[in-house]
Amino acid sequence: MQVSSTGIFAAKWTSKIDDDVMNQTRQSIAIMRVIFVVLVAFFCTHTAHATSSWCGVPDRTPDGFVNLRSGPAHYYSIVGRVVQSDSLLLDTGSCRTAFGSEHCDESGKWSFVEQVHAKDGTHSLQTGWINTRYVRQIGCINQ
Repeated sequence: MQVSSTGIFAAKWTSKIDDDVMNQTRQSIAIMRVIFVVLVAFFCTHTAHATSSWCGVPDRTPDGFVNLRSGPAHYYSIVGRVVQSDSLLLDTGSCRTAFGSEHCDESGKWSFVEQVHAKDGTHSLQTGWINTRYVRQIGCINQ
């Protein structure tokens, strides 16, 4: 069986096209991977920091205080207490790193207390999660 020179040329030409297509495919896949990683990084970072602040005061409770907790649920440890005369600066972000670990509130029922201001003008370094059921929103004043 004889192979003509035209057949060899055609085989090399086809092989060259296959190599070019494979190289282009590899480059496209590499570019798509980079785009994917950038998008994932952007959306993960963007969502985690999409927050806003608001001011509130603790509602009146039978015991006279509302607990601040280390995480956004009643079973987390109590890290502080606020009273009705305190004004609070709260953050609506669903995730927060505090007390040595990150906690997220998917329910939307908890907010993170960033600052506590007492009626006498002093402020406390207390921070923690508070159930928003026990907080009444007020207009923020320069504190």
